[in-house]
Amino acid sequence: MLHGGDLTVAVAAPVHALSQADSSVMGSHFVVMDCIAAAMRKLGAKALVGSGMDHARHGDCFASSCRADVVDADGAKLAGGAQTRRRECLLEQVSVRWRPSAVRPEEVFVGGAPTSVYPFEDVPEEELIASVVSALEGTLATDLERGTLCEAEVSQTDLRASEYVVDLSPLM
Repeated sequence: MLHGGDLTVAVAAPVHALSQADSSVMGSHFVVMDCIAAAMRKLGAKALVGSGMDHARHGDCFASSCRADVVDADGAKLAGGAQTRRRECLLEQVSVRWRPSAVRPEEVFVGGAPTSVYPFEDVPEEELIASVVSALEGTLATDLERGTLCEAEVSQTDLRASEYVVDLSPLM
C-alpha cells in the first residue's frame, strides 16, 4: 500500500452520531464517505460514492474500487476507508488521494500499475482539510475538534503498538 501522498482523515465518534437512519457499519461508513465526496465536489471534483461495482483488485489500493469508495466520473478511486467499532464507539479512517507518493506504484507492484489521478495535487493542505472538516461538521451538525495527539495519547499508542508487531523474518 502506498499512502505516502494521502491525506488521512480519522473520525472517532459514538455510533449514534453517524448512524442517521442506519446503524450498520456500512450505513455509518457511507455517511463519512458522502461527506468526503461532498468536500471533493466543493473543491471542483466530480466525486461520488461508489461506482456500483467492484473493479479488478490490485496491490495498489487506489487501483481498485468498490461501491463504498469515493470515485470520480470515470470510476477512478479518490478515497477509501475502513471502520472499526468497540462497544458503542467507532473509528473511521479514510485515505484521500492527494499527492503522488515518493515511490511510484510501478516501482513496487508487479505488472505495473494503472494510471493514477490526483485532482487535489495543487490544493493546499489547509484548504483540503477545511473542506473535509466543513462537510463533516455540516452533516453531523457539530463542531469537530482538530488537533494532534497529546503526550499521554502518544505514550498509550506506543504501549499498545507492541501488541500488533508481527515477526516477518520467517517469510524472508
